[in-house]
Amino acid sequence: MAAIGLVLTAFGLNRLVTHVERVVDADGRRPLLASLQRDRPGPARIRVVAIGGGHGLASALRGLKVYCDSVTAIVTVADDGGSSGRLRRDLGVVPPGDIRNCLAALADEEELLTTLFEYRFADGELAGHSFGNLFLTAMADIAGDFEEGVRAASKVLAVRGQVLPVSLDAITLVAHMADGQEIIGESAITAAGGQIVQLRLEPDAPLPLPDALQAIMAADVILIGPGSLYTSILPNLLVPGITAAIRHSKAAKLFVCNVMTQPGETSHYTASDHLAALSRHLGSTLVDAILVNDHPPTVLRAQYEANGSVPVVIDADALAAMHVQVVLGGLLWEGDRVRHDSDKLARAILGWVEGRLNLKLLPRRWGSGPLSQTAPADLRPSR
Repeated sequence: MAAIGLVLTAFGLNRLVTHVERVVDADGRRPLLASLQRDRPGPARIRVVAIGGGHGLASALRGLKVYCDSVTAIVTVADDGGSSGRLRRDLGVVPPGDIRNCLAALADEEELLTTLFEYRFADGELAGHSFGNLFLTAMADIAGDFEEGVRAASKVLAVRGQVLPVSLDAITLVAHMADGQEIIGESAITAAGGQIVQLRLEPDAPLPLPDALQAIMAADVILIGPGSLYTSILPNLLVPGITAAIRHSKAAKLFVCNVMTQPGETSHYTASDHLAALSRHLGSTLVDAILVNDHPPTVLRAQYEANGSVPVVIDADALAAMHVQVVLGGLLWEGDRVRHDSDKLARAILGWVEGRLNLKLLPRRWGSGPLSQTAPADLRPSR
């Protein structure tokens, strides 16, 4: 019953927005909502492309949509576990889970949509499926393919920006481990708990989505991460054409490092180890700079360490040898779990972009000095 109520609420909100959009100004020429949006101070007019997947990418999108008027998420489609994996096996659809998270993060009614999309059925044949995954699967069937289904869903949900699957092909991850094992499938790789040496895709040449390539080439800023290095970030970058487009793009390029190491993927990794993994797979780090949290958690630290997850160490000398700019900041949100604070992360990213592109993107309500010194994100050059 709770799920039905949420569906009806979402439908009602959509009808309300549609009604408001049809109301016109007194001069009868412009829709009222468009007029209000056009006349108020707008967000930064830069084109941001964020590449990754999972909750890490969604967290970044949640903050960026407040400050930027053009945000594109390019999202991994290699998931083979849980509800997404079942839909992939049973119906042959692109696994929708990571797409679902990003759509909810960019939606106007984010809290409502997140609750609705994360709702999981407990009984019957639908047990374990999330409503959001079923919704996207249905939209893809109605629209004729997954890409059009996501585009249609974005309109229904009033998404601020666009969410693009990196490919429409069925992609499987294959990891070569330090002990010589070859492990197939995203969920199996994470569960193995070993040290990943190399990752590859099957098939080895999935077709990139043309819109994803176009977005990268047109971007002013390209973000890689945050997210699981081997199961969210690299699966995008290993799709042929994606890395080449990033290299040729004139955008400013930033790697957003995770706050904590991830057991089964990046155990014992330092900040430079994350970039070294990119270079090992792609031939270079691809980025101009790396953004790293330098305020480790306190309340939950012992709990995370007991599970093999520790704060990512900032190894300044190794990073300096890679010739990338290092940007440090207090980016942490520590509630029932440890993750990036969406607003701090967005301001940190745009603070770096301001300096890189010589732009003014953020309101100066934190003081008259440079943003990197006065914003709550506490940005400062590494030493």
